[in-house]
Amino acid sequence: MDLETEAADVYRRPAGKGYDDVRKLRRGDALSPLAFPAVALAVEGVVGPSRAQA
Repeated sequence: MDLETEAADVYRRPAGKGYDDVRKLRRGDALSPLAFPAVALAVEGVVGPSRAQA
């Protein structure tokens, strides 16, 4: 979680010294574990209320 930018950094498929799949998900996006793709968590539910709204 990157609370400074209110985003979730997702790293998948480790390869060498990095990852083949790197994504930055923001509000409006959903996180889904590879093992359970039917389970989705809204990014805003994980990072909390927007600082703009606080």
